[in-house]
Amino acid sequence: MKSHGEESLTAKPVTSERVTSERVNVKRVSVKRVSVEGASVEQPTAGAQIAAAARANLVPGLLLQAVALLLVLAYYFWPAARQAFLAVAEFKATIGYVYSFFALSLFAGILPLVLRRLQPNLAQDGFAVWPFYAVFWGIMGVFIDAFYNLQAWIFGQGTDALTIAIKVAVDMLLFSPCFALPLVCVCFVWKDQGFNVAKARVVLGPYWYQERVWPMVIAAWIVWIPAVALVYSLPLALQFPVQNVIECMWAMILLFLTRPEAPEFTHASS
Repeated sequence: MKSHGEESLTAKPVTSERVTSERVNVKRVSVKRVSVEGASVEQPTAGAQIAAAARANLVPGLLLQAVALLLVLAYYFWPAARQAFLAVAEFKATIGYVYSFFALSLFAGILPLVLRRLQPNLAQDGFAVWPFYAVFWGIMGVFIDAFYNLQAWIFGQGTDALTIAIKVAVDMLLFSPCFALPLVCVCFVWKDQGFNVAKARVVLGPYWYQERVWPMVIAAWIVWIPAVALVYSLPLALQFPVQNVIECMWAMILLFLTRPEAPEFTHASS
């Protein structure tokens, strides 16, 4: 995630009051150019971002899936781990969506920022925006946990192959590309532009979904589908807590095993 992968898809903050945007074609490659006081920055095409994402996330993605597999195997075959998982599930059931908010706020919001501080060669967000990360990912935690509960209500709580496949399909083909990733994209562009709505709209432009969200969707499919399937193979009460751990491990993998300039992508959904 740079620790949050969506940040790699956002332009640097626009500081000038004079901002224009246009779409141009250069050697048959479509790019979006944002101009500020005569200076322009061309953003990479969706195809280039997807190719870069595939290269950058191949090994980290395999490691993430290995982590997810180890967590699931630990639950089913290691009694001590199973008891620990069940204790977390019981605590979550006690406080409900309060757990959802604070858990993802910690695992996807605050911990990755702390980890970034251990890597001074990476670009750092100022402490002033840390509350944004905490609140944004807390709200996403409530959305994601509610989505898990909705899927269980509609499709049941079974862990058979068919039920898992249906839930993965709904997650990766509907929830992530139509809600979660667009929300991540828009909110982080807004944050990067100093929480200025007008500047965020200019930076996003009319083709924001195909240029920014679509590469995130493809990267999520490449990296996350096996991990999401493993999450849905667990009982409902454990799906969200295990997703939190996987999300945090993803941040750690990207921070320590990828190049600082590599594009990185978060699932932001499951």
